Amino acid sequence: IQLGKWGFRNQIVNQFFDENNAFIEINLIPEYYDDFSLDLGWSVSGDALNGNWERAVPLGVEFIEGFTTPTSDVESDFGDFCYVTGNENGISNNVNAGTTILQSPIMDLSNYNNPTLSYYRYCYFQAASDDRFITKIDNGIETVILEGVQEGDPTEMIWHQASFDLANYIELTENMRFIVEVSDLEGAAHVVDARFDVFR
Repeated sequence: IQLGKWGFRNQIVNQFFDENNAFIEINLIPEYYDDFSLDLGWSVSGDALNGNWERAVPLGVEFIEGFTTPTSDVESDFGDFCYVTGNENGISNNVNAGTTILQSPIMDLSNYNNPTLSYYRYCYFQAASDDRFITKIDNGIETVILEGVQEGDPTEMIWHQASFDLANYIELTENMRFIVEVSDLEGAAHVVDARFDVFR
């Protein structure tokens, strides 16, 4: 049995059921956690022509110098799903002519003391340009940037874990959202792809 709910950590339980053992109680640990093996309600928006975020088992994208994106999610989590930009149709479905935006459900962090937010991300940029991978945190009053990645970053083309002490960036409220934006804004269409996994 796999059980998950937004605001709690997923639980995996092996259980035998018979006429004498028909019920099970599973206690979830409070924690905002999502490895995307279940659909817990993230939303996708933006104006990109193609390559929008989608929850999927990554297929990998092959380009001139090999694979631009991995053929698997972060291997330490449960299942094979993560969020990917343009999973189908290979290189022709990378982020193009705009921005694709991934947003978390609402988080109530008003009673948290010094929470740490972390995630894994994978980015590919074909050329130096205005193309970006950006993460933000919004508290219902203001939005601040946590991280910005572009071509040439030493953590490009690897699964990289980023981590932030949120109280150093923004006031913690009961109306928090985490946002991931991937943009291809140059006039010339460069290949831009990204993966996102294990949000905590």
